[in-house]
Amino acid sequence: MSLTKQLNLWIAQSESWQAFKDFDLPKDDRANYSFLPIFDDFYITLFCRAFDVLKQNKFSEEQKKDILAIGSGLVIFSLEGKRETFQGISFHDNMLYASGMYYLSDFSASALLLARKFNEADYESITDKFIIGFLARKINLDNEFGLQLQSFLSDGEDEQLKALEREINNQISLEENNAESYHSCILALAILKKFQRDNIWFDLLKYKDDREHWKPFVRYCIKRSVPFWSFFPSQKRALTSGVLSEQTISLQMPTSAGKTAISELVIYNSWKINPEHRTLYLAPFRSLAAELNQSMGTHLRRLGISTKSIYGGHLPSTDERGAIESVSLLVSTPEKMLAVEDALPEILDTFDTIICDEGHLLDDEQRGLSYELLLSRLKSHDKPGRRFVFISAIIPNISTINSWLGGSDETVIESDYRPTQLEYGFLEKATKGNYNLIVNPLSSYPQRYDLFKYLVSDSLKYKKEEELKSTTAIKSVSVATALRALPSGAVALFTTEKRGHRGVEDLCEEIIRQVNEHILVNNPLNYADAMLSTNLQEYFSEVFGQDYLLTRLVQVGALFHHGDLPQDVREVVENALRDEKIKLVVCNTTLAEGVNLPIRTMVLHSTQRYDGNALKEMSVRSLKNLVGRAGRAGKETKGLIIVPHARDKDIVKQLILDKGVEEVYGMLYNLVSDITGVLSRKGIKLTNEILDAQNEEFLQWLDSIDISLIDLLSEDIDPEDLEQAVGNMLSNTLSYHQATEDEKKTQEQIFQLRANKIRSYIEEGTFAEIRLSGTSLRSFKSITEIFDFENEVWTKEFNSPLDEDWINYLIIDGLLSSKEFQNALQQFNAWTMKEGNELSNEDVLKALRLWMEGNWYSQIAHDFNTEVYKIIRLINNLLAYNLQSLASSVIRIKIAKDKEYVPDSLIFNWPLFLQYGIDSNMKLFLYELGLTDRVAVLHLSKTLQNMVIEVENAKELAIAILEQEEIIIADLSDGIPSIAFNKVVRFIQLLKFR
Repeated sequence: MSLTKQLNLWIAQSESWQAFKDFDLPKDDRANYSFLPIFDDFYITLFCRAFDVLKQNKFSEEQKKDILAIGSGLVIFSLEGKRETFQGISFHDNMLYASGMYYLSDFSASALLLARKFNEADYESITDKFIIGFLARKINLDNEFGLQLQSFLSDGEDEQLKALEREINNQISLEENNAESYHSCILALAILKKFQRDNIWFDLLKYKDDREHWKPFVRYCIKRSVPFWSFFPSQKRALTSGVLSEQTISLQMPTSAGKTAISELVIYNSWKINPEHRTLYLAPFRSLAAELNQSMGTHLRRLGISTKSIYGGHLPSTDERGAIESVSLLVSTPEKMLAVEDALPEILDTFDTIICDEGHLLDDEQRGLSYELLLSRLKSHDKPGRRFVFISAIIPNISTINSWLGGSDETVIESDYRPTQLEYGFLEKATKGNYNLIVNPLSSYPQRYDLFKYLVSDSLKYKKEEELKSTTAIKSVSVATALRALPSGAVALFTTEKRGHRGVEDLCEEIIRQVNEHILVNNPLNYADAMLSTNLQEYFSEVFGQDYLLTRLVQVGALFHHGDLPQDVREVVENALRDEKIKLVVCNTTLAEGVNLPIRTMVLHSTQRYDGNALKEMSVRSLKNLVGRAGRAGKETKGLIIVPHARDKDIVKQLILDKGVEEVYGMLYNLVSDITGVLSRKGIKLTNEILDAQNEEFLQWLDSIDISLIDLLSEDIDPEDLEQAVGNMLSNTLSYHQATEDEKKTQEQIFQLRANKIRSYIEEGTFAEIRLSGTSLRSFKSITEIFDFENEVWTKEFNSPLDEDWINYLIIDGLLSSKEFQNALQQFNAWTMKEGNELSNEDVLKALRLWMEGNWYSQIAHDFNTEVYKIIRLINNLLAYNLQSLASSVIRIKIAKDKEYVPDSLIFNWPLFLQYGIDSNMKLFLYELGLTDRVAVLHLSKTLQNMVIEVENAKELAIAILEQEEIIIADLSDGIPSIAFNKVVRFIQLLKFR
């Protein structure tokens, strides 16, 4: 079967017309859609072709493209806002065929989305009810067809599907003289025949023919809010290629192609075979780790698989330690796992499967080195039977990574299947101040089509006093383009920077200005949930103040998302977007950090950013990962990427053509390669003196190498065994696997030089202290020079983490004078503060006290007479990261020096008090119990204190809260932001299931 030239033209025009309607564009004489006057011919031709398709049992990949085209042509006759144009067509009956074509062409997520636009009550016959229920994954148990389908899904017995097929064939015989019913029966049969060889039972039993093994997993899948009945083609390929085997494999799939579901299946299968099997899931971003805890963690816990997600902080809390050692699945950022290993030195040996998500980040400047070194250490541990599952959407040289991890050519699994289609549009200036959108710009007509007057001149006009002004500023065009896209669904306006003329926040100010001043504008508030917008404004006002940009932006129905936002606030933003109650977000690359949000259109304001004083283009690989976030499966049938400016078109063209996607070289390799080049050019010999004389950024990389080598060694290692242990670590790095002979020699030199430095500590007898403390050589030396670890402050009983003696010892006389903190403070001042207005040690101490006493960013900014965003950076970077990390090191060194020492809980947990901005055990217990929103914690703890509830640990607090639930809820119902109140209510409900 192939489509005629005329039908292809009509289908392409229908897609153009659908976009025209979606964007609610003004009519233009040039937009001549020839199918509209003769839509009945178009529809009849489509339907006849669809019926021809239904008579076939199997389809080639090429035929599936035509089937999808038929579905996309049919769908306009059923969608609200389009169907009104066509008289005489039953739009609900038509949807059976439109969504059916999507299903038959392997776009089951789109089929479900379309089918759910109608209800079973819209249909009369048992066959039609079966079709719409099947495609929408809503089974009607009041008829025989639904009962048989439910029985099959529950038990996987093929006889149920065969019986269902016989019933449908009987219906076909009975309805031969009734064309409408006959066609429906043929559609039902085609869908069923595909389902017989394309369902979750079929694929799982091919791997392991044991229904009892799979029943819990399948039964849970079919009971999810969106039932999971079949695998995507990408997931089927993973299954047939051995993803459930015991081998190390690497999995490369586009974003939204089902990598997380495959991970769930891998974890379930391993646990089902052996309940003692433990999996470590490495998620490079806190946001990803948090989302996986909510999604994958929830799914697996309901299957009986114990799960824990850890991120942030450097010392695992008492509660975390117990869970880390006992759960079947641990989700962690690499940095957190490195810290955990310091506290629990044998923990890496307990994991049998290591899942490495977002694997392309091995060469990320911020996260790549720790990621690679952790994987190198896991390889060095060489546990029998251990396997790696390496996951990425975009690594051209993934076979190299797979080989490094121990896989073979046969265990690289690649798929280019996307569950939704992705289109690109280039904005081009036209006449009279208007702009056209050229969709599919690298294709030929009719696949390429023009949306005339996508932006009209009035969109860029604003009132200035008594006259109209026009703007063609780059940011103005980007914002107007994003606002124009709102009628079609959720929009993300992307840029590379947080601030400045290319920044997120500058674009947000432009949104507010256009909403308030432009004479023709799509107000985001008209597309948002008004109640949620009000609640978000209330929440952000408490955290940031009424004048902060995020607070002002949500008043017009939009949000922004970037890395400076605190984690709990980012989760509030992400939830609002995930629930589709806010439809416009301005963001930078944090949106590409594994977070799944429903985005219909992404507008690329800029693909360039400043690196020093020079503009640098994003990598094609990073851009590909980013744009994959548009068109989320189950939320949209298509995603659209709009490029509004000529400066960004060349790199996007590379992306469209799939050219120039960069290979991944680990961050350590990049470092070694640069050093090799310098040594060659300058003809110098590498020494520790040269290494230790480099800048702070280089020294931090060197610290990571030192710590990895130290953690590899036992506390009582013999100096004679050092060379062999270091050599083992060296050979297990990705860098060594990728390096040339000269680069290998450089890396050998670096590792040997660092080993020699470690040797001196072994020989003087302090290595065991360094090993147990988890600090770098540099930090250990600096901290031990500053601190008197025999000071009586260590044995004092404290009532508050802000005890003056402890603050004087740890902060004022201690860490504020350390070289490490002064370097961090200097860097912070250079990045954030204006010259002559730099923060001093006294300022840092003042901010620390205010933060731990429960003040918010706006209050602290007021006390410092500065902008809120600077205080956010001060708290979350300088205090909650840099100072907190150093404090953790001091405490660990004390414990390492005195193995008999048992620290007071306030001392042991002090870094967490600083990180969370709290000052009592009560508040810390709330965090440990799972209430991770600071607004909610501060309000709930105040209520508990007013009720004079006193407890010794988190378990007692949980009991007390449940006993006083009604009183607590009543007391909190007034004076707390609604969002935080709802979090408290959900938290209390979850306590009942602990």
